[in-house]
Amino acid sequence: MATYRWELLPVTAASAELELWERMYQAHGGTPLLHPDFLRSALEIFDAGQATLCLCRKAEDLVALCVTAKVDGMRTTTFQPSQAPIGFWLQRPEEPIGDLLRTLSQAQTPWTLSLAVTQQDPDLLARPSPQGGLQVTDYIDTARITIDGDWDAYWKARGSNLRHNIKRAYAKVANAGKTATLRLVTDPAGIAEAVSTYGRIESRSWKASGGTAITPDNDQGRFYARLLERFARRGKARCYQLVIDDEVAATDLCVCGDEEIVILKTTYDADYKDFSPAFLMREMAFKRLYSEGWCRRIEFYGRVMDWHLRWTEEIRRMYHVTWFRYAGALTVWEAIKRVRRSLRKPERDAPHSSTLQS
Repeated sequence: MATYRWELLPVTAASAELELWERMYQAHGGTPLLHPDFLRSALEIFDAGQATLCLCRKAEDLVALCVTAKVDGMRTTTFQPSQAPIGFWLQRPEEPIGDLLRTLSQAQTPWTLSLAVTQQDPDLLARPSPQGGLQVTDYIDTARITIDGDWDAYWKARGSNLRHNIKRAYAKVANAGKTATLRLVTDPAGIAEAVSTYGRIESRSWKASGGTAITPDNDQGRFYARLLERFARRGKARCYQLVIDDEVAATDLCVCGDEEIVILKTTYDADYKDFSPAFLMREMAFKRLYSEGWCRRIEFYGRVMDWHLRWTEEIRRMYHVTWFRYAGALTVWEAIKRVRRSLRKPERDAPHSSTLQS
């Protein structure tokens, strides 16, 4: 059996040890969501001084890294702000994640009962089989578009409903005497303004009342501005804007890898909703990506919605992996989950369940 040696270090965005993350990412990263720029931006804005960098060596070779944070006194998880679609875990693919988690768990304090690697993509890290103290649970289904042909073939394969709605949206714009164009922003100075524009639009949306909107002066706004400016300096940030006459009607915030683009956030101005601005923007942006030739995958990385299925049939299931350190801990956890489910069931069945839950 391999002998793994873990080293646990406090980490910030300025830590010199993140050079090791960069090295591992270059060898085994596979997504812009695990790029050091993404990690640094997340640490700067969302870490409250609790994050730990965990380094694993086998002999003298670095074989795995992760950034962890405490959930509570007994549970540790990969550092997972909601703005990060994937948990911060990197490893050589040939190393068994069960053995890595088991040995990392042993390096934690004795009262740490569970250790979780959250929100993993099976196309980046092969989904393991549950065994012993290793539990694997479903997270969400997510969608992508693989670009493997020309735009005309892709568009012809879309459903008639989508193609009809796009055609009707163009007609509505024309009948209103307006023009709709796609603006692509990629330079660092322009990206900063594009994130501010995004925030101004979203701050007027329904998300503002729920406190989930990006605004120029909240942590979400600061995170996306910092993240996209970093990516833009490497030529890897894109902001698409649908401009109707002189006004931004919809916008996407995206980061890029060598062969993929990830759509992180989307918003649109409700004043232009009759023109289906987000759909028009997507049609123009996707058509442009098909013509540019560099992009092989368009990733959504959110929970699959009905509108995703109009653009693609490619769905895969993301997952969590949890290692339970002590014998019986998994059994106890399963029992707790069963009790929680049984307590929730009467609420779902009750005639006034929404009132009971509020």
